[in-house]
Parts: sequence; C-alpha cells; structure tokens
Amino acid sequence: MAKSLEKAKAVQMRRRGMSVKEIAKALNIGRSTASVWLRDVVLTQAQKDRLFERMVKAGHRGRMRGAQMNREKKQQRIRAAQTKAVEQIPKLTARDVYMLGLGLYWGEGTKAQSSALSFVNSDPRAIDMAMRWFADSFGVSRDRFCPRIFINETHRSREAVLLDFWSKRLDLPKEQFAKTVFLKRENKKIYENHEVYYGILALRVSKGTNLRHEILASLERVADLLPG
Repeated sequence: MAKSLEKAKAVQMRRRGMSVKEIAKALNIGRSTASVWLRDVVLTQAQKDRLFERMVKAGHRGRMRGAQMNREKKQQRIRAAQTKAVEQIPKLTARDVYMLGLGLYWGEGTKAQSSALSFVNSDPRAIDMAMRWFADSFGVSRDRFCPRIFINETHRSREAVLLDFWSKRLDLPKEQFAKTVFLKRENKKIYENHEVYYGILALRVSKGTNLRHEILASLERVADLLPG
C-alpha cells in the first residue's frame, strides 16, 4: 500500500515537470525504481517544455559552479607559483642582472655590427630591465638613452599620449626621445586595446659602438659554452 501511494505521488510530481532524478531523491527511492514507475507517464508538450527548461537551468547552475571552481583552482595554482618564485629568486644579484640582460638582448637587441646599439620591446617591464642592465652592468648614464616609439599610423592622433606614457615610465625628458615612427599598414582595423597600447619602444644607446662589441662578444661566448 505504501509503495502504491509513493508511486501515485511520483506520477503527480512527474506531471508537475519534475525530473526522474529529482523525484527519486524527494521520495528516497532508487532512480531505477522511479524510472520503472514513471515509464508509462505521458507528458504534454507544455510539461515537456517545462521539464526541459528546468534541466537547462539546472545545467547552467552546474556549469557556473564548475567555472567558479576552475577559477578558484587557477588562482590557487597562480599563488603557489608566485610563492615558489619568491623562494627560488629571493633577490637579484649583479650577476643575475648581467646574465638576464644578456638573455634579453640576445632575443630583442640589435645584432648587426653596423647597427646602433638598441633594445626593442613593447613590454615596459622589459624596457625597465634593459635600462637597469645598461646602467648597472656597463655604467651607461641616463642622458645616453635615446628612445624612439614605433606604432601603427592609426595611433597618430595619440602621439602626445604615447610620448607622455613612455617619458613618465622611463623617467626621461620628452626632448630625449627621437621622432615617433608611424608604420603604414594595409590593415587599419582598430583593436579593442587601442587606447591602452603604447607601441614598440626602441631603446637606443648613444656612443654605443664599443659597448655593442662587448655585448656581442659576450653572446658569442655564451653560445660557445652551450652544449651541442
């Protein structure tokens, strides 16, 4: 008798648009039992639509919870990586700065013997590091830095903004900057980061011929010491 009452209740719940899983949980019965009890229940289209809508909403909530958990796990991994970095690199020695600078220059510095000594990058932090490297490792004074901005011509109207940004970032007077170079490109699409993009900076060092020879010789030495 008790099962008959439970079955009748299950049928009523099903017709109200509840899922088999929800009914089984509400009545504390097995899902397979609920499926058998409800297999002959014919739902109207409205009931089917209501059930489908509930399933979609439940799925959306589940996806939202899953996304939140993934974000939290990502943040935990980032914090763990940051903690490890602090442990592995408690400080930068003069030797660290020198070798790091060599690596940066190897990737982003001018290599040709006929080229002016220059480091090129769009990341302000990399430019900061290059300036520190030139100053700390080679004694380059700040008045020898001659920066030049390279950027798409779609940013021409922002020239004053660009110059102001890099001047403040590098703590160098605007008069020390060479004329901005606006690059002509066929694609003139305006990207979402248009207003927060400050171009590529070429950090040239004046009177740098001998220093360039020294840096390139150091890079050759490093290359010779690498295995293979």
